[in-house]
This record gives sequence, C-alpha cells and structure tokens, in this order.
Amino acid sequence: MCWSKKCCYVVELDKGCLTIGILTLMLSVGVWIVSTVLFCADENDRLWYMHNATEHLLGAFHLDVNQRSKEVILSIILFVAVGSTMTSIALIVGVRKRLAGYVLVYFAYSTFLTFFMSLSSLLLMLKTTW
Repeated sequence: MCWSKKCCYVVELDKGCLTIGILTLMLSVGVWIVSTVLFCADENDRLWYMHNATEHLLGAFHLDVNQRSKEVILSIILFVAVGSTMTSIALIVGVRKRLAGYVLVYFAYSTFLTFFMSLSSLLLMLKTTW
C-alpha cells in the first residue's frame, strides 16, 4: 500500500512531502521573524512605519487598535508561527526517517490550524456584517 512511487503533486511522494515541509518551514520562519520585529517595533523609531501599518489593517476590520490589542494579536501569530515551525521540522524528519507519527503530527496541526482559522474568519465576517 505504501511505496515511494506514489505521486504528490506530480512528483514522487517523498520528494513532494519534503518540498512541502521545506516551503512551510521557510514560510513559518518568515512569519516568526516579521511578527517578532513588529512586536518589538515600538522601541525602534526606524520600524515605526511598519508598526503603524498594522493599525490600518486592523482598522479595516473595525477592530480596536490600541497598543495592547496589537500585542495580543502579534503574540497569537507568533505562537502559531512557532508551532508551524516545529511541525514543519517534524514533517521533514518524518519523511527523511520514514516515521509516520511525525508526519501525522504535521497533518493534525495543519487540520487544527485550518479549522480555527476558518472559524475565526467566520466570526470576523459575522462581526463586521451583523
């Protein structure tokens, strides 16, 4: 039932899963760096324009944009980015060493994250249109 010639987006399963793992690792590390920079931006004057950009984004959704709410949102984003980094590493290790449990951890976290992102976007849509 399991062999390496199965395909994952037109390439072999091992190579495809490894590519997905590396791409999600790069994306999650990038989000991790950007959210950390934005979280610490109020102490550095050169990054102040990036910090004010979040105010426009949050204002578009009619959310409270005080300093504390920005810190809470960026903390949640940072927490999700750290979790994504860890599960991406688990996927890469699981594919390389053929450990199905590590690949399952990545799948479970991605399913959990997709569910809660869908739920939060639905709640945000209801808040802005209700």
